[in-house]
Amino acid sequence: IEDDVEITLEDGRRVWAIACAFAYTPPGFEDNGPTPAKLSIDNVSGRILPYLKQATSAIRVTYRAYLGGDLTTVVDMIEGLELKRVTLGGATAEGELTFAEIATQAFPRRTYDLDTYPGLWNS
Repeated sequence: IEDDVEITLEDGRRVWAIACAFAYTPPGFEDNGPTPAKLSIDNVSGRILPYLKQATSAIRVTYRAYLGGDLTTVVDMIEGLELKRVTLGGATAEGELTFAEIATQAFPRRTYDLDTYPGLWNS
């Protein structure tokens, strides 16, 4: 779709979706650890600058895919993404996308207690 269109969100609200070129790079892995997903949006720097200036924390992002010309039915949705570390150029805005709950969870998701790890006790 090359024009701004009105779409229906999952809660029934109708909002305007601004047509723009964007690129998505999925998360990856390098020698020093995982790399975040990246999102870049072209030719909207002037439109999104006020929102970036107002942001005091990560910007919540929801990915929605619609089926063909039916802009009333969401066929795929990813909620809980956060946009961080945004850089704004003359023509492109680019930032990192992360899942907040994944980024803050302990690995390997264990609770280090005295019953499981008695060596933690300093007697």
